[in-house]
Amino acid sequence: MISVQLQQPLLLEPLYFSYVWGAPIEESWVISRFGRQTPPGLDRIAESWEIVALDAELSNKLLNTQEPASTLYEVLLHNPRTILGTSGSLTKLPIIVKYLDVFERLSVQVHPDDATAERLGFGPSGKSEVWVVLDADPNARIWAGFAKQVSRADVEEAIRSGELVSLLQEYTPRPGDCYFFPPGTVHAAQGHLLIAEVQDASQLTFRIFDWNRIGTGGRPRPLHIAEALEAIDYRQGPIRPVSLYDEKRTSGALRLPSGPKFILVHWRIESPVTLTSEGRFLVISLLEGKLRVSGGSFEMTAGPGQTFLIPASVSSVSLSPIGGTAPACLEIRPR
Repeated sequence: MISVQLQQPLLLEPLYFSYVWGAPIEESWVISRFGRQTPPGLDRIAESWEIVALDAELSNKLLNTQEPASTLYEVLLHNPRTILGTSGSLTKLPIIVKYLDVFERLSVQVHPDDATAERLGFGPSGKSEVWVVLDADPNARIWAGFAKQVSRADVEEAIRSGELVSLLQEYTPRPGDCYFFPPGTVHAAQGHLLIAEVQDASQLTFRIFDWNRIGTGGRPRPLHIAEALEAIDYRQGPIRPVSLYDEKRTSGALRLPSGPKFILVHWRIESPVTLTSEGRFLVISLLEGKLRVSGGSFEMTAGPGQTFLIPASVSSVSLSPIGGTAPACLEIRPR
C-alpha cells in the first residue's frame, strides 16, 4: 500500500514533452517564468503536464510521499473515492492540466466529441479544452473556429489546396485572453506563446495540416484528415476570447467558459479566500504571484506555475496572498 497523506494537497512532478513546435530550452518560458530546472535530455519544451493520471505511464509522480516512485495513478487505484469523491472513474481523473510553450507553428487540428470518437473506434474519448494565454510575443497568432459559414465540401477543397488556414478566424493573442474550444473546433497557433491549458482527460487529436514541415527523423508528421473531416463541427464560427484582465476587475472570481466535464474559475486574490470541496476534488493552478495554502492539518507556500490537487477528503482550503501583488490562479472542479 502506498503511504500518502490524503488530508493535504497532493504535490506533483510535471511531465515534460518535446515536440517540433516547442520552445528551445534557452527560450522556454515554462523554465524562465516559473523558475524551474531544465529537464534532463530535452532540447525543447512543448508541453508541461502538471496534473495527469491517464495510465501507469502517463501520470505525475507524487512529491509529498515516502515512496519516490509513487504516481498519482497508483494512488488513485488504492484511494479512488477518497481523492475523487463522487466524480470521475475509479482510476482516472476527468481532466488534464498542462502548460503549452509554443514557439513554432502548432499544427491545424481538431478534437472529436465522445460520440464521434466512439464511432471512429477510439472509445468515448472526446476532448474539449480551454486555453488561457499567459504571455505572447507580438507576432503570435491563434486561429480558432471558422471565420464565416462553411460546408464540408469547402473544407475538403481548402485542405486539398493547402488553404485551410484562410477559412479560420485569426486573432492576435494578449496575456489574459481565454479561448474555449468545444469538440469539433478547428484551431492552431504560431509564435511564442505561454498557455495554461485545461482539457478533458483524452489524448485524441486529429492533425489536419502541419505547415508542410519536416518532423523529427526527417519525415513529415502523420496527418489524420479522414478522421478530422468526421470530427469537425462545420457550424462552429469564431471562438472569441474572454479577457481575464478587464480594467474594472481587480480581484475576485470570474467563471470562464468550459465544457461539460469541468468547471473553470479564474481568481485574483487580494484577501484570504476559502474554497470548500463539496465532496469532490479540486485543482488549483497558480499562474502568478505567491499563495499561502492552508487547511485543517497543513500549511504550504505555492509559487507561480505550481499546480496541486486537493483531495475530496479535504473539506476546505484557504488561499491567502503573499506579497504586494494579488496572485492569480485557476480553480478547476469536475462537473
